Amino acid sequence: MQAIHISVIEEARRVFHQGCITRCNARALRGHFLAACGADAVQPPIPLPGTFEAENFDNGGEGVAYHDNVAGNAGGQYRTTEDVDIVVSRDPDGGGFVVNNFETGEWMGYTVDIAAAGQYELAIRTASGTFTGAFHIEIDGANVTGSVAVPPAGSFGTFQWVAKQGVSLPAGRHFLKLVSEQQYFDVNQIRATATPSAPFGGSVIQLPGTFEAENFDIGGEAKTSTSSHRGIPTVRYSLPRAGDRQRPQRTSWGASDARTS
Repeated sequence: MQAIHISVIEEARRVFHQGCITRCNARALRGHFLAACGADAVQPPIPLPGTFEAENFDNGGEGVAYHDNVAGNAGGQYRTTEDVDIVVSRDPDGGGFVVNNFETGEWMGYTVDIAAAGQYELAIRTASGTFTGAFHIEIDGANVTGSVAVPPAGSFGTFQWVAKQGVSLPAGRHFLKLVSEQQYFDVNQIRATATPSAPFGGSVIQLPGTFEAENFDIGGEAKTSTSSHRGIPTVRYSLPRAGDRQRPQRTSWGASDARTS
């Protein structure tokens, strides 16, 4: 694909994702996009939460919709003109086709439409034979999962869901990228499940990491206090340090401390 075509695709993706162009401009860009990539280049975004097929990555080719270490579809199935290796699924749960031998450094991209901002579980349905693989998922270029290990399944015909919980996702249209950090493993499907967060229920919040501000500890309004700031009773929330097995403690501080200390 010519460099000018790639730049047109990247610009089209940027403006469509931002939602900041007029309908007329959108039509013009779409025309250039179709001319560069073919009549089926623009696909509807994948709705999330939901499950979708790994082989249904975006159109656009190498470096735009995916990166594959070796040219050509070694599996020879489904999207035969692409460089991603695709084979017939051996997953007993079906899926039609599977992305085969996902290698270190390879990735696939998907335009998604996330229904609502919030906490999600992101998972892939994968088979890794005797290999221990690893992956991460990005949203608009930001790694939102960290490294996730893919344990060996014993066979490339034995599939399992490997998930990362507590992932914060924004609402709207975004570019989701599945990146292989450690080969080899096959990928059948990708799944995003909404997991509404709940208040503290006994599990210590791990840091570094991201957590919801509204998930402060259970216990209610402070009724007594042994400390104050300028005569105002206060409530403090604290998290344990690394290696501290105690649960978070609620002592005291209030809004006045946050403003003046």
